[in-house]
Amino acid sequence: MAKDVSGAIEKHASKASTNREVNVNTEFSSTSATGTTESIKREFQNINVSRVLNFVFRQMVQEHIVLLHLVDARIGYYTQDVVLDGQGAAKEVRETYQEYTLPEFGDLAAHVLKGGYGAAEKAQDALEESLRSVADANGNLLSLVEEVVPLRDGVPQPLERYLRVNPRLHTKWQPRGDTGPTFEVPGIILSQNQIIMRTDGVLVDSILGEGDALDEYSHGLQDATVGERQAAVSRELLAQEIVRNKDADMAALFVQLFPPPPVAKKDD
Repeated sequence: MAKDVSGAIEKHASKASTNREVNVNTEFSSTSATGTTESIKREFQNINVSRVLNFVFRQMVQEHIVLLHLVDARIGYYTQDVVLDGQGAAKEVRETYQEYTLPEFGDLAAHVLKGGYGAAEKAQDALEESLRSVADANGNLLSLVEEVVPLRDGVPQPLERYLRVNPRLHTKWQPRGDTGPTFEVPGIILSQNQIIMRTDGVLVDSILGEGDALDEYSHGLQDATVGERQAAVSRELLAQEIVRNKDADMAALFVQLFPPPPVAKKDD
């Protein structure tokens, strides 16, 4: 006990002393950071006299479609071998793991399982039944595998039949019913998720209000202003037509109807 306590004290003291090491040097270092902030101010002017102009800002989002689908099946065989020494005591445990394809399962079961090929056939049937009843994300039972009878010189060989994953198997998912896109993946869809994530993008849209804020008198002033501008445009078009046709009589009448504004005289 005394030896253990002494050793523990020495070990603890050495560790504490190492952690309390002090270094003295003449170097000096400092860290500083500078930055600028920019503020942008925008002014919007509503050109509509009687109706309000609304600006709607929407944050843009991203949709991620995540599909987990089963595309293959393999058989894993795990063993533990206990290695004994000369006295019969356990020395070590050796672990091995190997994977086999579906066509290789029959030979593996016949070699490993007790009872010969009868037990292997039962294991083969159990495996086939399990892989023919795989539940998809909607709860429907689908078959992942198919039975293949090989041909030899054009003659079927039923005794050499084997299981394999159906290479033509594809499943579809339409997240929004009949209106959305359809996603098709190989195998059987086991789970399906729609993930919405916000982004840094912002979309702005302008919407003109439906309410009218002017009374009848103000509407009359607007109508009169619009009429004056329309008359000015018509007068300008008429003057251009007279000049283009070089009609002196029409030009004289135009000056009488629309005399030019008087020119202000400059004082001497």
